[in-house]
Amino acid sequence: MATTEATQYPAAWIFDTDGEQVEGRYVALGEGPTRGYGNRPFVTLKVDGTERTVWLLWEALVNQVLGELERRPDNEFVPGETIIIRSLGKKTSESSGRQYEDFRAFFPEAPKPSGADLLHKYRLTAEAEKPAESDGGSVPF
Repeated sequence: MATTEATQYPAAWIFDTDGEQVEGRYVALGEGPTRGYGNRPFVTLKVDGTERTVWLLWEALVNQVLGELERRPDNEFVPGETIIIRSLGKKTSESSGRQYEDFRAFFPEAPKPSGADLLHKYRLTAEAEKPAESDGGSVPF
């Protein structure tokens, strides 16, 4: 594991110099101090036999990784599963006009949800099934 003495983390993957895409096997998810960003999350991947730290410094990337974890019943990655992260460069937000770094994260070996897991989030609660009081309790069919 290549580490820097100051941080004790595997060498960071730098998209500008190491390449627009990193593909590796999941090792760990963690949090650590950064220069200029405070504590930030990171994912450690084994890339070509060497552990590398991919810092999750950008909102677009954090949202994709978090979204994938939230889809999983146990909210965890599987050790050794493939994760691919691709930098798409700077984009301009259509709504705010501000620039941001865009990313796409892929999880080709992600566990597939069971039928129950898939449908559970769409289950109606008893409260949601009640007719609105303003319609006199009628059922609109």
